[in-house]
Amino acid sequence: GGAEIASVAASKQSSFREFPVDGEPRRLVLDRDTGLLLVASAMHPATSCLCALDPVSGQVQTRVQFLPSERVCSLATWYVQGPKMYRYVCVGTAQHSAQRSASGRLLIYSLKQAKRRVRAKAAAPGAPDATGAFELKYVWESERGGPVSALASMGDVFLVVAVGASCVVLRLDVEHRQVVECCSCALRFPVTSLDVDGHDIVAGSEREAVNVLRFSPGDGHDRLEVLHSARFGVSAADARFLAPGLVAGVDRSGYVFVVGIPEGPSEFALDFVLGFHLGTECTRLRPESLVVTTIDGAVWTVMRITDDALVLLRLLEQAMLHMPLLHPARPLFAPGGATTRARGAGRIPPANVVDGALAAVFADALTEAEQVQVVDSSPDLGRMAREMAARDGGLGTGGAAPEASASAARFISGLVHALARTGAC
Repeated sequence: GGAEIASVAASKQSSFREFPVDGEPRRLVLDRDTGLLLVASAMHPATSCLCALDPVSGQVQTRVQFLPSERVCSLATWYVQGPKMYRYVCVGTAQHSAQRSASGRLLIYSLKQAKRRVRAKAAAPGAPDATGAFELKYVWESERGGPVSALASMGDVFLVVAVGASCVVLRLDVEHRQVVECCSCALRFPVTSLDVDGHDIVAGSEREAVNVLRFSPGDGHDRLEVLHSARFGVSAADARFLAPGLVAGVDRSGYVFVVGIPEGPSEFALDFVLGFHLGTECTRLRPESLVVTTIDGAVWTVMRITDDALVLLRLLEQAMLHMPLLHPARPLFAPGGATTRARGAGRIPPANVVDGALAAVFADALTEAEQVQVVDSSPDLGRMAREMAARDGGLGTGGAAPEASASAARFISGLVHALARTGAC
């Protein structure tokens, strides 16, 4: 197997570096203290291992192997404030056997520079292929009644753990070196992902999209409760807080959605904001720029734009669709024979979104004369581009028609390029 690091730049160039690791990588976490890449891999026969990889040299620094028939489901770092700041590596697993139903373990390790004795042992003949410069030291474990499918650090001392269809909040008692269970909350379906913002938690789940929970710490009376839910029948692969009051998610069929937290405390249902279909299975979501990764190795960037920009790009898309001779034939993006992903038909219709593919063709593949031809084909497109540019101080609304069309085309092209730079991940 191998771990691959991709660097994507705004210049539309990307570079890939591959590092050999045991098995098939399933979870990756970058440890910010050491700069090491923590890689959890599935191995054959059915088991898993966790290794710490130096992304610069590609050398494996240390590794641990788990029980037979045990696979890693989740991986996270946990920072705990005590007399000093402690950092732990948390691993959630699932175990399957013929004798009993699925169970799991939560394991906690510390990642530290190895002592000289450990380095010498790692370098001995017949030792595993690891440098021994660091070691994953076992700290604590807990048997759980279901797969530990997701983990998220919360605050200075808390860890949120998803076990089957339940969310559990744990606290590390540094003084007594114990992990204490504070409270738990049962959901209707198994949890697939966790994200934390303050004491608010968003839990992606199977068949129920997302749930928003709130943890209320108290002196011996901690409470975890469900505040809001979006029950529109998608199985969330990942869900994250996007901004204050907004939650973004992706489901396993390739549907990307954003829901809003209602202002009224009595409103239970999350408000639907936008959604569209990418046409391939999605796996993970990065909320900073709303970057979506898919099962076929693609990386998609979704950008938030103004209402005016959305209307302008929709008008541009319609104009481009009516002038196919200006650009090469493009494959169908969406299920049901739709021309673009944003128009794709599915269980949930797309809303408040526009596909950027044809806008990119307009800005990058057409000549200036062809761009003017597109603008001239749509009076509404040219008018809105001139109005937006006038507000930005770019050009006026008057002038001769050819000059006005050329200026509008330049404004649209500049807007598309600016959005592309903003969305670079």
